[in-house]
Amino acid sequence: MLEAPIRLSSSASSRELEDIRKRTTTECTDAASLSPLLSPLLVPAVKAKPLSPVKVSPMKTSPPKPEPISQPAPRPYQSPLASPPPAAIPTFSSSDNGSVESSLEQIKNLLEAQTKTINAQSEKIGKLAQEVDTLKIKVRSGAQGQSERIRQLELELEAARS
Repeated sequence: MLEAPIRLSSSASSRELEDIRKRTTTECTDAASLSPLLSPLLVPAVKAKPLSPVKVSPMKTSPPKPEPISQPAPRPYQSPLASPPPAAIPTFSSSDNGSVESSLEQIKNLLEAQTKTINAQSEKIGKLAQEVDTLKIKVRSGAQGQSERIRQLELELEAARS
């Protein structure tokens, strides 16, 4: 797929340069699609934007919907003989570490707030369940009391008739 190095003369035309550019781009794209290990070497790195600060308000009634996290596709097995040289390990500056730490702190604070809200809601649900059980008992006892009272009145009515 890769050809011999291209040599340009000083009098190369713009058409020749454009053809070379197209071939090089196609070769790089083909190589990137064939080997996921080569793509970091061929595709320029893009710096991630730092997350914007998130304001926490205690009056929120519904939690924010999480965005799905994309999973990397499984890599096919490659022979160790054909493996490319290892890619350089990315380094982070102290400002990157600071923004990551602040983002983690914000996430931690949000999780703590959500945990408190969930615990409070669980307590309310427990109290409401107890109230429902109490009302069920009252309704049952009221219905039993009414049926007993009706039976007693029927017996009195029969006794009065005889």
